[in-house]
Amino acid sequence: TENAVNKIKVFQFDSVRELGAVMSHTTLCLLNNSGPRHLAAALGIKNLAIFEKFDNGQWKVYEDDNNEVIESGVNCKYCNEGCCRNIILENSKFGSECLQQISVQNVIDKIKDILIKNN
Repeated sequence: TENAVNKIKVFQFDSVRELGAVMSHTTLCLLNNSGPRHLAAALGIKNLAIFEKFDNGQWKVYEDDNNEVIESGVNCKYCNEGCCRNIILENSKFGSECLQQISVQNVIDKIKDILIKNN
């Protein structure tokens, strides 16, 4: 049998209201730069958004402790400064080079920091 920790649960919602209702029962939402991130912010839910290196100038709009961002510190060889081209690397299914520079451990460490800071 597989370890339950290694399973990813996928949910499908019929409305933004349903998504918001489920999100309101969470301690922290891990999101990409998308509509659900803005919903979490509107509901006052702690969230961590994963960003491309140069995506935050336009979309890193929240400046409070509930809305955190993690991004690569490495400049992508495919993009110009200030403009992510979101080029998916050869032999990859998704994720630009700068997104792939963000390790799982980076994300786990950031989540721990957020949860400790907000307790």
